[in-house]
Amino acid sequence: MHLPLTTPGPASAVRPTMPSPYPPRRPFQPAPAPPPPQPRPRLERWEGTGFRPDIQGLRAVAVVLVLLSHAGFSFAEGGYVGVDVFFVLSGFLITSLLVEEMFKTRHISLAAFFSRRARRILPAAGLVVVATGIGSWLWLPVTRLEETMRDGFFVAVYAINYRLIAQESEYLDADAAPSAFQQYWSLAVEEQFYLVWPLLILGALLLAKRLPRQALALTTGAVTLIFVLSLIVSVLTTETSPSTAYFAAHTRVWELAGGALLALSLPTWRRVPRPLAFILALAGVSAVVGSALLYDSQTPFPGYTALMPVVGTMLVLIAGTGKGPNPVSSLLSTAPFQFVGKISYSLYLWHWPILILVPFALGVETSLLLNVFLLFATFAIAQVTYICVENPIRHAKLLKSHSYYGIGVGILCSLLALATVITVTVVHTEDASTGRSAPGWEVVDDGDIVEKLQAGVAIESLPGDLVPPLESVGEDYPPVFSDGCFLSFAKTESEADCVYGDPDADITVALFGDSHAAQWFPALETIAEEQNWRLVVRSKASCPAPELTIE
Repeated sequence: MHLPLTTPGPASAVRPTMPSPYPPRRPFQPAPAPPPPQPRPRLERWEGTGFRPDIQGLRAVAVVLVLLSHAGFSFAEGGYVGVDVFFVLSGFLITSLLVEEMFKTRHISLAAFFSRRARRILPAAGLVVVATGIGSWLWLPVTRLEETMRDGFFVAVYAINYRLIAQESEYLDADAAPSAFQQYWSLAVEEQFYLVWPLLILGALLLAKRLPRQALALTTGAVTLIFVLSLIVSVLTTETSPSTAYFAAHTRVWELAGGALLALSLPTWRRVPRPLAFILALAGVSAVVGSALLYDSQTPFPGYTALMPVVGTMLVLIAGTGKGPNPVSSLLSTAPFQFVGKISYSLYLWHWPILILVPFALGVETSLLLNVFLLFATFAIAQVTYICVENPIRHAKLLKSHSYYGIGVGILCSLLALATVITVTVVHTEDASTGRSAPGWEVVDDGDIVEKLQAGVAIESLPGDLVPPLESVGEDYPPVFSDGCFLSFAKTESEADCVYGDPDADITVALFGDSHAAQWFPALETIAEEQNWRLVVRSKASCPAPELTIE
């Protein structure tokens, strides 16, 4: 028997390998550690303005300048610059609140913004519209009531500034008596600003993906561009159309933008040292008050001349933002300035209709002494309005906690104002149609007038035998001018009897109006002499007859 020959070796070399019944396993690896939690982005801090007593005092300066100007104090004829101060302050405060909200919440609540503005502005404004409408109906001459109510309508829809532009642009209305609602033009500019400004900042925030610092940079660039463009337009428009430049929003928005630029750069101004702040505040107040004393009705305004009060206001704001108090800001923070500044809004609203309507109610001529007494009365009425209307509605908890309630109250106030204006207009129209119309007036065919106008337009040549000849027409004035029967703007009584034609005639014809009426004197005088009429002339420069609807 033969045994296989094998070479002895280790056991592992000869032991057969059996396949495993289990699936192969991967080598053990520890699980990766979870990533550390990412911290939530912290909201960046922005310190707002809070209550600024110096701003309240600056409001007092602004409104007193306006009151002195409107009351007729000749040394403060340029007191209209107080409105420019209000514009700068509004731009500063509104932008400060919006930027502070942007940094706190990374959002701009339009509902909350409009609710705050509605509660602050519209209750007192609506009250004064209602009172002015009723006072106009009771005391204004019927010849002025219809135009005044039209102004009231535009006040209620926040567009009185453009209504005034249209009136001032028409020659026949250029020298018309001021409207009892005229002071609302500046409020209309601010309301138009409020409609756009929060949308501008919210748009910048959305473009910056809700990053406040980036949104701040975008807003600053946009506001700087608005400031420059609006200022240029204001300067150019003041030269070509002063009334447009004075009342329009696009020629005034640079003043609000000036205040907004300060609000957007608050951290910079907080580093202003106290000695420099005092110099800036002194220069600023001097610029504001100085412009009121130096400017008058002949000053081209706003344009470049508005830079003086605007920059002056900006300097006072910078000074009050700097390190520590300064003497000027401390003076503005004293009790008398705080009291007047607190009621400045109601003062501004009430003073103008009181100055316009009360002389009619008393049946007296306007005078400086009377206006002084009326201003004292205005202070009392403004204080009552502040205590009973402004403060309660502005700080009502229900309206503050529910934004849409606040907006609703503002809309209701505007509707009440509008309803008053419409009611007075309807009552006035009914009075005119029932008791004040002129019966027997001949109705002129419009088609006949059109034909005559077209025939006149078709004339292409003038006869050569005109009397007087064209070269001497500039010296051809009717006797009414040389006789002293055409009064200048400052005169109110003629020294002559101004009777022409047949003084003893049974028929009397009156020529009444301004220079547009006086131009018809030669023709009427000829007719009066031919028909044996008595012609009485009552004419005055810049005193047009008002538009009056008669049914």
